[in-house]
Amino acid sequence: MTHARVAVYSISGSGDEVGQKVRDGMVPILRDQDGFISYDVVLSGDTLISVSRWDTEGQAEQAVQTIADWVRDSGVDQMVERLENYVGEVIVSA
Repeated sequence: MTHARVAVYSISGSGDEVGQKVRDGMVPILRDQDGFISYDVVLSGDTLISVSRWDTEGQAEQAVQTIADWVRDSGVDQMVERLENYVGEVIVSA
């Protein structure tokens, strides 16, 4: 079964600006990671929800650190704050 990493962030900047930074900076990094399947970001008001899918739990766990490092190094940490983080097995997918 595949695994997912889901994170919830509060956003204090522009969702469009954060989205552009993620598209340009983080997405290429994730695509190069072993086991990467997909990555989505949902903007709802001042909340961002990111969902990445991976072949294994270990790869999903590694994504937690990879994404956290990129957020810090890119300066996006000045625009978002991670509130929640989950890694688990995908049990239903359509």
